[in-house]
Amino acid sequence: MIAGTPLNHSCARTSICYQGYRLLLAGGLVAFLFLVFVPKTYPVPRQRNREATQYWQLGTGSRIAFVQIQARGDRKPFPVIFLQEVPGGSLSDRVISELGQLADVGYDVYLYDQIVSEDIWQYTPDRHRRDLVALIDTLDAPKVILIGHSWGAILASMYVEAYPERVTKLVLTGPGPLIPIREELAQMRAPDSLHLQAPGFSNREANQKVRNFRIMATEW
Repeated sequence: MIAGTPLNHSCARTSICYQGYRLLLAGGLVAFLFLVFVPKTYPVPRQRNREATQYWQLGTGSRIAFVQIQARGDRKPFPVIFLQEVPGGSLSDRVISELGQLADVGYDVYLYDQIVSEDIWQYTPDRHRRDLVALIDTLDAPKVILIGHSWGAILASMYVEAYPERVTKLVLTGPGPLIPIREELAQMRAPDSLHLQAPGFSNREANQKVRNFRIMATEW
């Protein structure tokens, strides 16, 4: 009994330490999962309705909100369609005002909100292309002019790939990766005659700004 007492005490201390480590590990795991996976809320501007907003009910099942700026003066035969940078985003007054200047030279201008869905499996590039096809069919125009920014530039390229005969002009600003990607072209310097301007904020800077523990853990 006397000889065994130190051993029993040692075993008890080891068991307590082991339980402590398990609780510490479990607590750390819970904290990690909470920080990474529990949804957070972020401040976003409240959506407001515009008096000029209209709606299309497309054959794809999408109900699309859009703004039409009618041509002034001699109407051109081909309307302009603007494809915004992100599905689900709202059109800004600045974009509407700037593109609205095309109406002064005779173009009908259409700006629309790309559909979003609670079903993530419907949130696909093909769905957006089919919506664009149905939208252009609704306009019943022989050809259109597409202006695409960022993701909108990719969507415009997808449409042109399938229906090149229905697009008379294509303007792409700040496009994302267009397949096939040729990395060597990124090293080429554009001629000074183009008078290109550096962007005020690059994708690389944006990625660095939002890179935090949650993002890195999710990537890992």
